[in-house]
Amino acid sequence: MKEAIAIVLGEPQFYNRFGFKPSVCYKIESPFPVPEDFFMVKTLNNYRDSQKGKVVYPPAFLGV
Repeated sequence: MKEAIAIVLGEPQFYNRFGFKPSVCYKIESPFPVPEDFFMVKTLNNYRDSQKGKVVYPPAFLGV
């Protein structure tokens, strides 16, 4: 399986230079409340417009 997007939570002024845009531009939602411009996505070659929705992290990343 090839990845379609890369997701970051960080400073927009830093990540914009690498092609990241707010995830809301792609109808991708953060799983937790953060400012929209800080949860960003960079589309990769396998990205399709139909890939949208709420991001779900595995429990290992949630500190559960």
